[in-house]
Amino acid sequence: MSPTIKLPAEFVPVHCKHLKRFGCDDDGGYLIDSRSLEEADIVLSLGINDNWTFEEAVTATYRLPLHCYDPTTSFRLIFHRWFKALGRVFSDISHLKGRWARLTQLTSAMLSYKSFSTKHATFHREWVASSENDSVSFQDCLDRIDQQDRVFVKIDIEGSEYALLNCLLSNQNRFTG
Repeated sequence: MSPTIKLPAEFVPVHCKHLKRFGCDDDGGYLIDSRSLEEADIVLSLGINDNWTFEEAVTATYRLPLHCYDPTTSFRLIFHRWFKALGRVFSDISHLKGRWARLTQLTSAMLSYKSFSTKHATFHREWVASSENDSVSFQDCLDRIDQQDRVFVKIDIEGSEYALLNCLLSNQNRFTG
């Protein structure tokens, strides 16, 4: 049995009737105040990889235009990871539950990739960073959409989030969440 950990009072969640989970229960899903999505005109999603359950849930609920940025997202990448995961399912039965869940998630991603990437989202296969040669800036992403649009931003770009802070602050009046 795990020991009980008591959080400091400032970290204890306060009741929020508008807090809703979008996407899967683990990595790839997020708890969001639904009012921030209700106020948005468009969603920018930075970092997709092989899991777009958050983006699917948001577009299914709010029918917002969605722009996704991630150069790694492709059917080929997902198929490669699926094939690798298939081999892992049978290589060590002691981790079967977790490996089966990953295989199932990748199977779902393969089956939905084409329809999701054409019907619901505009995919930009580009890195988003502050000033790298092979990337676009976050400001470039914002400049590609109507300047009057209220924007909800999801940022999951593995350590590069901090590089976007100045741009986030200078455009904060455009963001709903």
